[in-house]
Amino acid sequence: MNCVSNAHPAPQWFRWIAIGFLLIAGCGRDLSDAPVIEATLASPVEPSEIELSNPKAVFEAPDVVRLEVTYRFVKGEPRNFYCAQVEFPGTENVGMKYMEGWELESSGVLKSGLILKTVDVKDFTVQITEALLPQNGYKPISNVVKAQVDGLDGIAAAPQP
Repeated sequence: MNCVSNAHPAPQWFRWIAIGFLLIAGCGRDLSDAPVIEATLASPVEPSEIELSNPKAVFEAPDVVRLEVTYRFVKGEPRNFYCAQVEFPGTENVGMKYMEGWELESSGVLKSGLILKTVDVKDFTVQITEALLPQNGYKPISNVVKAQVDGLDGIAAAPQP
C-alpha cells in the first residue's frame, strides 16, 4: 500500500514557506557560539611612485633589442598591476611589459627583449604605469628615462623583404 497520497498536494507556495521557516529557524541549532565575521573596508591606496635609472638597450640580432632599466619604489610598494612602456622615438616600434605586484621587489632591474618592426632605432624611452585593475586603465607613476640603443655596428643588418 502506498503511504503517500497525491489527492491533495500541498501548494507550491506552502513548500517554500516551510523551507524558509527551517532556514530561518536554523533547524533548532544554537548559534550563540558561531564565529562572527566582521567586514572592513580597505582604505584608498595612494598611487605608487617609481624612480627609473640606468636604462640600457643592446642589439642582440638585427631585429632584436635587449632592454634593462633599474627601478626603485620611492613611494608605496609593489601591490597593483604595472606596465613598462618602451618607445623608440621616430619609429613605429613600441613595447609593453605587463607585470603584477608579486613579480616586483621594492627595487631591482627590469629586463626584457623586443622584436623590432623596423631596425631604424637610435634611442628609446621607458616609463612605468600602474593600475588598481587593468580594465580601469594605467596611469604614469615614474619618470621617463631615455638612452641610446647600442650594438647596431656589431650586428650585420638583416636583408629587408
